[in-house]
Amino acid sequence: METYKILESDREQGIRLLFELYAGQLLCYATKNWKTCEANARELIYKTFHKVADHISEYTFETEKAFGSFVFRFFINNLHETLSTLPSQPTKKEIGLVDKAFQSSDQRLCNGVASQTIALFQLY
Repeated sequence: METYKILESDREQGIRLLFELYAGQLLCYATKNWKTCEANARELIYKTFHKVADHISEYTFETEKAFGSFVFRFFINNLHETLSTLPSQPTKKEIGLVDKAFQSSDQRLCNGVASQTIALFQLY
C-alpha cells in the first residue's frame, strides 16, 4: 500500500512511515543545503509531516514518487518560510564594528553599541 493511502487511513502509522522513508533525506537536505542546525531541521520535519497529514485529503497522487515530490516541496516551502522569518545573523563586519566600539574611549558610542549588542544576543 502506498504511503499516502496509509496516511489517509491511519494518521499515526502514516506519520511513522513518513519518518522512516523521508526524514533522513530531508534532514540531510536542510543541514547541508540550508545550513540549519540539526535540532531545528528535525523540528521542521516533524511539523511538516504533521501538516502533510492534516492536508492529505485535499490532494490526490497517481504514484508514490509524486507523493514523495509533494512531501519534499511541502518541506522546502516550510523551510523557506521558517528561515525567512528568522532575523539575519550579524556579519563579521558588524561584529568587528561592535568590537571597535567597545575599545573606543567615547562612552556614548559604547553605550549605543552595547544596546545594539544586547539586542543581537536576544536573537540567539
